[in-house]
This record gives sequence, C-alpha cells and structure tokens, in this order.
Amino acid sequence: AEQQLKQSLSTKTELEEREEQVEDLLEQLEEALLQSERSDMLRAKLVAQMSDVEQKLKDEHEHHNVRMSQMEQLRADASMIHRKNQFLERKCNRMREYVKNVASKCREWDGAFNEKENESLLFQTKYEDAMGRISDLARLWSPSGTQPMEAIAIKGFAKDELENDRTKRGGISLKQAVGEMTQDSSNANESQNL
Repeated sequence: AEQQLKQSLSTKTELEEREEQVEDLLEQLEEALLQSERSDMLRAKLVAQMSDVEQKLKDEHEHHNVRMSQMEQLRADASMIHRKNQFLERKCNRMREYVKNVASKCREWDGAFNEKENESLLFQTKYEDAMGRISDLARLWSPSGTQPMEAIAIKGFAKDELENDRTKRGGISLKQAVGEMTQDSSNANESQNL
C-alpha cells in the first residue's frame, strides 16, 4: 500500500508537473500567438507602407514623365521661336536695306526733280523771250513793217537764238517758231482788219 501511495504521489507529482508544463506551453503558445498577431499586424503595416511608397513612386514617375514631356515641348517651342526670330531678323535686315535704298533713290529723284524744275523754269523764260522776239519779227514782216535790212538782221538774230535754244534745252524748232510767227502775223492782220 505504501508503494501504491508512493506511486500515486509520484503520479500526482508528475501530473502536477505536466500541468505546469502544459500551462507553460499554453502561456508560450499565447505569447507566440500574440507575437504572431503583432508580426502579422506589423507585416500588414509594412505591406501597406510599401504599397503607399510604391504608389508614390508611380505617381512621381508619372509626374516626371509629364515634366519631361513638357520640357520636350518647351524645347521644341523655343527652337521654333528661335528659328522664327532668325527669319524675322533677316527679313527686318532686308527691309532696312530696302528702305535705305528707297530713301537714297528718293533723295536722288528729289535732286533730279529740282534740277529739272530749274531747267524747266529757265526754258520757260527763254521760250517766253523767244516768243517775244518772234512776235517782234512778225510785226517787222507785216505789210506796215519797217525797212527790209532791219527785218533781215532781226530775222537772223532770232534764227540763231532759236537754234541755240533747241540744241541746248530741247526747245522749239525753227519750223515751229516760223509757224507760230505766221499765225501771229495772220492774227494781227485779222485784228487790224476788224
């Protein structure tokens, strides 16, 4: 009976030890479960953070691509503006040269016009003088005229003057002057007859 008692006591002790071991194992298991839950939470948190970082990287990459595309567009625009500016500068230089040439021609034409105007006034004066002389000649040749020698002298002088004017200034010819002289003479005769 003592042996049985000893055996039962040792069995009881073993059972108690085993219960303690089981409790220890349960505690370790609970702690392991808690750590596993924590690690799962931590893993989930890390996965969420990694997902956020990956999304941010994608957004930054897209933003970078958009910026690069904008930069390429700006480079193309700048190149086009530069070419256009060079074209306009060349055109402006050509226009400047053209205006300079036109201004130079205008100055030349202005000087030539003034010179021709002066020549025209001079020719007009000489023409009026010649017409006055022709008129005088016409009176000399009229039926009530003076002596023939005086008429011949005046006629020779008028002929020389008319030839000089026609040669120098492109004036009226002697034939025209004589025609006008004949016309003046007939006009004078008609006015006398009236």
